[in-house]
Amino acid sequence: MSFTKYCKSNNIESYHSGGGCIHLSYIDANNDQWLINPFDIKLYDIVIEYPTNKNQFCMFGKYDGESFLATFKDGIKKLKSM
Repeated sequence: MSFTKYCKSNNIESYHSGGGCIHLSYIDANNDQWLINPFDIKLYDIVIEYPTNKNQFCMFGKYDGESFLATFKDGIKKLKSM
């Protein structure tokens, strides 16, 4: 399954938070929005672009500050289980 189809099948959409920042977005069962971006381990910072594959290391974060690091695929599994 392509990455685009994987995202669509998991209700993941693109989101622009302003100032040129782009993310993928997932709404969990509590109606909380999680923003998803690739994470550069060497710089220990997010990359302001869309993730491109299921095995990419990403940061998953909410506006309240809750966040975690995981591969895209594992992070989506974690979000779905919350």
